[in-house]
Amino acid sequence: MTEPLQVGQFAIVDHEPVDCGPNGGIFHGKGPAGDRAELFVVAEGTTPAGEAFAGHVVSAIGQLVAQLDLSLTGTLRHAFAEAARNVLDWNRKSIAQHRVALGLSVFARRGHQAVIAQAGPSTVFHLRQGAVRAHVPDEGHAAPVGSLATAEPQLTRIEFGPGDRVLLLSTAALRYLDEEAIEGILRLPGEQALRELYYRVREARNVTVLLVEHPAAPEAEAEAEGAEVVIDATGGDASGRAPGGETAIQPSLFFTDDQHEWDLARARRQLEAVAERTRARAAIRQPEVQVLALAAGDEAFLSRVEESRARASAARAALVSLALGAAKSVQTGAGGSGRGAGGRVTEGRASFARSLVPERLAPKPEPPASDAPLCEELAASQQATQRTTSAAYSVSFTGEGGFRARPLVRPRRRSTARWRSHGAIHERGALAAPAPPTWLVVAVGLAILVSLFSFVFGPSLFDSSGGQRWEDLVDLAQQKLAAAEVQADPAARRQLLQDAQALLLQAREAAGTNAGLEQWIARAREALAAMDAIRTPAAVEQIGDLSTFGDRPVTPSHLTITSTDAYLLDTASGRVIRQPLTGDLATAIYSEDPAAGLARPIAVTLAEGPGFAEPTLLIFDASRRLWGFTPSSGALQPILFALPPGANLYDLDWEAGTLFGLDPAAGAVYAWTATDGAFGEPPREVLKTPDLAGARRLAVIDSEIYTTDANGTVRRFSGQLSLTLSQAGIDTPLVNPAPAQPFGEGQLAFADPAAGRVVVLRSDGTFDHQYRHPEFQAVSALATGRDGTGYVFANGQLWRVRW
Repeated sequence: MTEPLQVGQFAIVDHEPVDCGPNGGIFHGKGPAGDRAELFVVAEGTTPAGEAFAGHVVSAIGQLVAQLDLSLTGTLRHAFAEAARNVLDWNRKSIAQHRVALGLSVFARRGHQAVIAQAGPSTVFHLRQGAVRAHVPDEGHAAPVGSLATAEPQLTRIEFGPGDRVLLLSTAALRYLDEEAIEGILRLPGEQALRELYYRVREARNVTVLLVEHPAAPEAEAEAEGAEVVIDATGGDASGRAPGGETAIQPSLFFTDDQHEWDLARARRQLEAVAERTRARAAIRQPEVQVLALAAGDEAFLSRVEESRARASAARAALVSLALGAAKSVQTGAGGSGRGAGGRVTEGRASFARSLVPERLAPKPEPPASDAPLCEELAASQQATQRTTSAAYSVSFTGEGGFRARPLVRPRRRSTARWRSHGAIHERGALAAPAPPTWLVVAVGLAILVSLFSFVFGPSLFDSSGGQRWEDLVDLAQQKLAAAEVQADPAARRQLLQDAQALLLQAREAAGTNAGLEQWIARAREALAAMDAIRTPAAVEQIGDLSTFGDRPVTPSHLTITSTDAYLLDTASGRVIRQPLTGDLATAIYSEDPAAGLARPIAVTLAEGPGFAEPTLLIFDASRRLWGFTPSSGALQPILFALPPGANLYDLDWEAGTLFGLDPAAGAVYAWTATDGAFGEPPREVLKTPDLAGARRLAVIDSEIYTTDANGTVRRFSGQLSLTLSQAGIDTPLVNPAPAQPFGEGQLAFADPAAGRVVVLRSDGTFDHQYRHPEFQAVSALATGRDGTGYVFANGQLWRVRW
């Protein structure tokens, strides 16, 4: 029987957090509730278009699984086949830039069987008995769903018992998480685990997270005292099981960034704890107060109290007599030179014997108004330096049975001293030191404050090489390297590797020489070198040297190859040069000559096949005329050419008996059909689009039109649909490349003069590899022969290249 599970999930869609994302789903197979397949699905696209299409695939899998009552492996194979069918059907009906590919992760369970199924970019983590294991597809199953005709999943059977967890998440989350962090997160309670996952991946654009937990056994739950209380908002009980026995989906485990909500939740838990303690205290019975009976011998106790009171009365009477005697002595000795010994009566308790009966302290009497000194007396005391002081005392009843003698006025020796109501007058023993100036006090205080600030915050502000800074940089670089290994997008993968290399170099500057750090730097460089895919041609052979041909360096814009010759259009001298492939001397077959009616050549192409009896080199000049050169006879003749009025052609190309011309000003590509070696019929407009406004070079390969802009943008047109070749994964984008050349297996080759290399792109426009050679410096033209041999013009020389 299938036991209910606890499930928590959240997703980030275009940087917006949601409870349930479109690329994750939970589905049940057909059959009884206690014995049917359960599938937990997470899909992700390898491109932005694939990310948007993944939700449709997840829905299709859910509809299929609801109709199946098969074994666990059978259900999984049907689910992956349905996903592949949907993706292939979409790609078959879509243009190249809209085609998609997916990565798919599925955790399936039926009864006591649990299987993890994966295909394409995907990752799953399994926590069992405190240990976490990561599951990723091997090389045979790493191809994205949709890239192959079939999608065979990698099936891994696992043990899934009480307390175990399975985490399915998009590979984009691995940019922010490593395996150690995930292991620590999976050990947290369900709500805290999802909260920590969200904190780590909240910067991602698209992420789907699905956490599946097998509830612990009832005995273990009873022992888990003090665990955090999770309030389930789905209507299930505390164990996470729904009332009907179904899988409890817990959207309440997802949280928001609202601090107020977190405070309310924390206060709610505290109130629950306080209420529990209150109930516990109320359950304890309060002891009853018993009245104690009077102890035996109470008469003896009362007699001792009376004796104590008698002794206290006698002591107070003695104290009163002493006070009266002191007052008389003060009055008789007022004219003396000093103050009498009885000038101050000792304050304190009136009784010197401790009584068993606590005494009541009377409130302190208000001081007489005569205690305050008069202004005239203050002035007189300021002028007096030495004189005999006569002190007058007032005797007042203390309320405790005695008298208190206090001086009424006390003279002062200096005006700066404070007046006191009690105590003797003190003589000034020494002159007081002058107070320091205010500015010095402020300066010293500021110095102390700056010293403290520098001591506390100085290392973190000014010392970039101390502490854990370089270790943090290495950790971040390792995360980026791990994310790059599972990243399918070449451009994103290169960016991750470059960021990781920059972080490692920065860490080396902070930490100095470190063997482990150097290994990570070498690893990043090797990964970037593998993406650069630099290859060396098998052979490079010189055909002809044109460095001394003419009075100007040869700078060809077009290179056309026949079985015996190579033709170069030299834009510097306005000539078309013929270079035999046998290595013989080159000759000029067309030169700009206004007197002979020959204008500057603009474009050349080789016409062969229908419409021409033998291969003919077509030359279009600035005067809008078309010329034909026949290699067998060496004759140059004008050709009838029906050019539309106002058309301004930049380039020509020939394919299967049709001549194509590029007119960027009109945003059009024209096509002429050859008849008896001429183009007398008006052309048809095969392409009309504003995307041609910046095009400068034209190539037609397998009925598809390729244009190259001066800024390096390469576009492919299939009918009226336009696709910009992304060059994703290339180290340096193309700049003013030569026209595209077929390179076999649907690939395209481009000469890149700015970087001195030959770049090969795949049919979808992504970077595949590049060729570099010392002789490719300043390469300006590229052409391929029928047998796949390449011909490159660089450094004033023509080279034959064996790839």
